[in-house]
Amino acid sequence: MKKLLAVALSLCMLCSFALAEETPELSWENSLSENPNLEANGSTQQIAVDGVGNILYWIPNNLPAIDVSTIEAEIPPIAAFGADNEGTSYSVSVYALTVTGGLEAYAAGLKEAGADVDNAKLVITNGLQIVGIENPAEGIDMILLPVNDSTILLFACTPLNGDEEWDQVKAYIASSIRLAE
Repeated sequence: MKKLLAVALSLCMLCSFALAEETPELSWENSLSENPNLEANGSTQQIAVDGVGNILYWIPNNLPAIDVSTIEAEIPPIAAFGADNEGTSYSVSVYALTVTGGLEAYAAGLKEAGADVDNAKLVITNGLQIVGIENPAEGIDMILLPVNDSTILLFACTPLNGDEEWDQVKAYIASSIRLAE
C-alpha cells in the first residue's frame, strides 16, 4: 500500500497541480446513501490485479458490455461498455497499462497526446488515490488508478463534455473504484 501511495503521489507531482489544496474524498457508501437506486441501476464489475487483489467498480445498466475481442486497437481495453443515446455515444473503457520509462514519461506522453495534465485532480476514493485528467484533444475524461510503480488502471470515459447526468455517472464510477474485501 505504501508503494501505491508513492506511485500516486509521484504521478500527481509530475502533473504539476497544487497538492496544497485539500484532497477531495469520495466513497461508494456515500454515493449509495445519496442515491440508493445505484445498485439496482447498475452492476459491479471486477478486475483481478496481480499483487493487489481485485478492484471493483460500478457501471450503469444503460451501458452494456462490449466484447473487447472485437475491438481493434494497439492497446485493447480489458473491459468496455457503451451505448448510443440520442446521437451521442457514451462509453467507458478500462485499460491495464504497463508504464514504461517511468511515470514522468507517461505523464509527458499524456500531455503530448493533448491531456490537460497541468489541471489533473488527485482524489481519494475508498482509500485509493486516483487522478482525474481531461483530454480535450481526444474527447476523453480519464480516471487513473496507479496500481504499482509499473501498472496503471485507466478508466477512459467518453464523451468528455456530456450533460450533467453523464458527468454524475462519471462521478459515480470514480466513487465506486475500490478494493474487494
